[in-house]
Amino acid sequence: MAEPSLRRVSIEEATLPQLIDFASVILGLELPPKPTKAAMQALIETAAPGAREIIVVAKLAAPIATLKTGIEAYADLPDDQRVNIVIPMEPGPMGESEVFVGNNGDEIVILRGKEVAIRVKHLRVLMDARKTVWDQAEDGSLIEDTKREVPAFNIQILGLAA
Repeated sequence: MAEPSLRRVSIEEATLPQLIDFASVILGLELPPKPTKAAMQALIETAAPGAREIIVVAKLAAPIATLKTGIEAYADLPDDQRVNIVIPMEPGPMGESEVFVGNNGDEIVILRGKEVAIRVKHLRVLMDARKTVWDQAEDGSLIEDTKREVPAFNIQILGLAA
C-alpha cells in the first residue's frame, strides 16, 4: 500500500476533519466536546501562534471518522517503538522544569521545548498523567466546586521516530 501524500492547506481553507486531525494527531491537543471549524482554528492558532497553514493527508484510505487519533494512533505499537514529541514550556512555576517519566523502573527525563524521541510506553504514561486544578476567587482562595482533573502535560506528538 502506498504511503499517503501530505500537503499544506491554509487554516481558513481546511475542512473541520482536517483541523481535528491536525490538532489531535500532530499537535497533541485535547479537543473540545463539540468541535466547530471556528473553535478548531482558534485552538490551533493558540497552540501554534502565527501558523497560517496545516499539513493534511491528501488522500485518505479511510474516512477520517475511522482514523485513530492522539494516543489511540499509537496503542497497537510495541512498547519500545520510539515516537517524537515536544512538551512545550508553559507559564507557571513548573512550566520550564524537566519532566520525569518512569515506567516499571525505566526512567527518563524530558527537556521542555525540545523535540525528543521517547518509547511508546513512556508516551502512555505521559498521556495518562493528570493533575487537579481549581478556579481561584479574587482573594486567591480555591473555589472547591470547580475542582477537576485535567491532562498534566500538553504533549505534541510529532510522529514515529526514524
